[in-house]
Amino acid sequence: MPTKKMELSLAVSKHELGHWFAARHFGFNEDYIRILFRHGWDGSISQEAYAKSWPQADLPDIESVYTYLTNRIVCLQSGAAAEFFNKETMCIDGDAVTDSYEESSSNDYKEIITLAYIARGIKFANEISKDKEPEQIQNILDECWYRTAKLVADNFPLIDKMSQLMAKRLIDSHNGIKFNKEELLEFLDLAQAQDNALTE
Repeated sequence: MPTKKMELSLAVSKHELGHWFAARHFGFNEDYIRILFRHGWDGSISQEAYAKSWPQADLPDIESVYTYLTNRIVCLQSGAAAEFFNKETMCIDGDAVTDSYEESSSNDYKEIITLAYIARGIKFANEISKDKEPEQIQNILDECWYRTAKLVADNFPLIDKMSQLMAKRLIDSHNGIKFNKEELLEFLDLAQAQDNALTE
């Protein structure tokens, strides 16, 4: 039976790999993933994690600005989407994602909403009003979520295998680990090899 630390390690690895794969997909210069553990006096354990990327935005026109904003939203949504993706049903647990936006993924959600409001000003230019605000914001979030769900589903076999490799390292670490890009690419190669072996 998985320990609490193993469950946490797998969940946070999937979450950060969701961000990492999306950044890689969009050419946002994916870099390292850092996962740190905090230990409470009562024996509890929590995590602080971050997937670093270096987007180099080239924005010659307003359409490219909108594309950049929505791609960034997809990157942010992909964390919780990967964490709560069920490989048996090939579906994302939407309720769990929503709950995480109030807790572990709250920072992601704040940035998602900030970017959605900016994107709204482009997509619905000259149609901005308070009464249309909820519908317009939801329209952008749904547009991005459709892309997020496909991106995560397409990459989940690799995300799943890489998260297991990361969790094996994390379970033996007291304070956590910074996985540099070179190490993550090695994990990706291993995951792809395992995936190819299963399909042969």
